[in-house]
Amino acid sequence: METQLVLSRGGFPPYSARGCQQTLTPLKTGEFRRTVNGSLVFTGSQKHRKYQSVLRCRDAAPPSFEGLWQGETVEVSCLQRLVQEVTLTSETPQVMLDRPAVKGSVMLQVVGEPFMPLLEAQGNEVSLPEGLQEGQKGYLSYRPILTMRVISFHLETEEWGAEVGWTLTMEEI
Repeated sequence: METQLVLSRGGFPPYSARGCQQTLTPLKTGEFRRTVNGSLVFTGSQKHRKYQSVLRCRDAAPPSFEGLWQGETVEVSCLQRLVQEVTLTSETPQVMLDRPAVKGSVMLQVVGEPFMPLLEAQGNEVSLPEGLQEGQKGYLSYRPILTMRVISFHLETEEWGAEVGWTLTMEEI
């Protein structure tokens, strides 16, 4: 496998997606305002927290973007990992992730210990292993699955260098 990146539409023929880069940037969904007392408040809603994703790559062949147009819906199994802090308790054997996880991508690191084996996730829910110490802090790391819309993409070719570059910009629905 040349890349862990997976798109539900389009695809990656051989030598089209080695060494891809992905950025996830929170979308601006609110504004900062000052109250009459001078306190800073944020007008955004927690329900509107979404990401913009930019995928970039330079390789020997172009990706299969034919038929992939602005506004199209794409499910993306991301390269970029998200990390969520958890406090381990015996009463919470499961943790809810903010977004669904790519199968086989969830890892738990308990502070002061090596990474544990991969954990299984059912959608957004991850079952924690038994035997963890009460009150210990840990960090769940996972590759999210995001449902996004294509904002734009571009392809470029360097003829003499036999190199193709591409960028795909999307926003979470």
